[in-house]
Amino acid sequence: MIHRISGTVIHWEKLWRQLWFPTANVQISEGIISEWTYKINIIFQWKVYSWAWSYLQKKWVFEAHIFDFSWNLYDETLEIILLSKIRDNIKFTTLENLKKQIQADIDNCKNNIHYWITFWTFDHVHKWHEYYLQEARKYCDTLITIIARDSNVKKIKGDFPLYREDKRLEDIKNLQISDKVFLWHETNPMIWFEKYNISSVLIWYDQISYIEKLKEYNTSEKKSLEIIKIWSFQPETFKSSKLKKSQA
Repeated sequence: MIHRISGTVIHWEKLWRQLWFPTANVQISEGIISEWTYKINIIFQWKVYSWAWSYLQKKWVFEAHIFDFSWNLYDETLEIILLSKIRDNIKFTTLENLKKQIQADIDNCKNNIHYWITFWTFDHVHKWHEYYLQEARKYCDTLITIIARDSNVKKIKGDFPLYREDKRLEDIKNLQISDKVFLWHETNPMIWFEKYNISSVLIWYDQISYIEKLKEYNTSEKKSLEIIKIWSFQPETFKSSKLKKSQA
């Protein structure tokens, strides 16, 4: 159910602040999402933060609690990634009941971890790879990155990569974007999908063969893996094949 929207933080009712749950209230367009309470990620100044949000459709506003965050966000425009529905919105008869529900929502968000997988050769790490991983990081709590084995690259592309698998693994770890980095499993390539109960994967525009493999996986295993495609970042400059030629 991944959705990506944006809105501006406005002054609103200060009820949650009275309950020791300060909020950012973000105004968005009417009717673009359902009136639920969500687990979301917020991107502010290039960093990802976890929130619990209730969308009030009649007021066109999100009432949001961000975890471990105290900055003033008034008039800031925030990028919002809706990860999952927590519950239907409820009317509360007492502030104490509301406070208990807010805490339950926060606990739900923290315990319901969203894992995402990215994968590719990552031969000669450059700005496009960073962009790809940073985009993927917005959609999850834990980002897993899988590095193609040298033997797989040779099989698919007809030649070995410029850098061997251990070097490429270390280069991705050094970016400090992905939470977990592994080499591709030689006998069970889908093991990470099963181990972390992956429901969504972000791929880039030219991973055509992998799109077909993921669709086959969905069909054969009766999964509902959501495949989201990201487009190229400055392909005229940051493309591995061009960068490799420049080094030849």
